Amino acid sequence: MIQLTQWFKEQIAGVLKLAGTSALVLTFFSSVTPEWASAKKPQTIGLDLQKSTLRWEGRKPAGSHHGTVKLKQGFLKMEGGKPVGGEFIVDLTTISNQDLESEEDRQQLESHLKSKDFFHVSEHPQASFKIEEITPVGASGLVQKYRLKGPLTIRGITHTVTLPGKLTVKDQKYVLTGSFSIDRTRWGVKYKSKKFFDLGKLKDKFIYDTIEFDVDLITQ
Repeated sequence: MIQLTQWFKEQIAGVLKLAGTSALVLTFFSSVTPEWASAKKPQTIGLDLQKSTLRWEGRKPAGSHHGTVKLKQGFLKMEGGKPVGGEFIVDLTTISNQDLESEEDRQQLESHLKSKDFFHVSEHPQASFKIEEITPVGASGLVQKYRLKGPLTIRGITHTVTLPGKLTVKDQKYVLTGSFSIDRTRWGVKYKSKKFFDLGKLKDKFIYDTIEFDVDLITQ
């Protein structure tokens, strides 16, 4: 049987004393305790860019489209096994669609998403989220809950957002997963938005302003 470090025992004991609920979930649980889990100094741990993923979904009255975007770089900063910061940078030139069967339709949509109508990738090839504020908000069982807050930059426009997520420790690696949504128009993506286009002309051809994201950040 694998022996847990004293630090990890204390973490579990502390978590069991807490209770609460939140959409932002941070879980520390593992069959193997990382050697660096008890480090007292901040440790910057790079992301595994091959395994980390960002999925997107956009909707319109006639249906929806979804796909993925690759990460260019990123890291999580940990101290004593707790998150104290982090950042990930998205390579918008890799936007891909996964629901259209026709290769021609897929390429057409991907090109449109990269155009000025949407993310204007030729001028703004990257997007980023930086974790600047992490606030504990309670716990439920072995699940520690935090609010991860920081600037999200898209098309050169930055707004502060809260990123929901669940951070687990498994096989010596941290895995941050979560789902969140944004109003795309706040970042200048106004194409066929009811806020900026004549609904009388658009009719049912408008696109909803909300873009949904699912993120999996896996450390090296």
